[in-house]
Amino acid sequence: PETSAERISYAELLNPTGAHIDFFVSHHWSEDFGEFLQSLLRHSPTVAAKLQKRWQMIVYWCCAFANNQHQVDLGAALSDSPFHRALSSKGCRGTVLNLNRMASALFRVWCVYEAYLTHLLGKEYGLVVNTCQGPISSVGNDLSSCERDLWVVLMFQLLQEVDVEKAQATKDEDRTKIMTAIKDLRGQGEFDHMVG
Repeated sequence: PETSAERISYAELLNPTGAHIDFFVSHHWSEDFGEFLQSLLRHSPTVAAKLQKRWQMIVYWCCAFANNQHQVDLGAALSDSPFHRALSSKGCRGTVLNLNRMASALFRVWCVYEAYLTHLLGKEYGLVVNTCQGPISSVGNDLSSCERDLWVVLMFQLLQEVDVEKAQATKDEDRTKIMTAIKDLRGQGEFDHMVG
């Protein structure tokens, strides 16, 4: 509602002159919004010292806030999409792939593309798999060994189901463009191996 009058994105409302992106956020909107926020709040302290910033100053690019929802323009080609432009930006250090408890982002073709593009661009931080418990690489620091083991088993089981060919999109034409790009550039099996 606050963006209706000017018909701009929420990010433009908060940062009229723009902001330098630290991390791109890849996610699926079936994720609970509170869980989504919690995961980013747990990610930022893990990178703040290395970026020489306070954790509150880490800038995340998230499509729901950065894209103008009054006039969504994904571009004619993938390279024209706001996702590609944000990930390709000079300051973007990597992608935070937010996974909910069903890892639904891994089954969405835009998330597959974002993970692939992050790898292709050779981003400094690469693809950081993140959960409501924080980055998967540091999950467990605050959990009991039993909780940590259960979380690892769940993630392992879900990752066994990753199959790029089955990734879905809201629009069939987006899926076709992305699947063609991925297959043309690297081959299907290699991507399944990279993510899974």
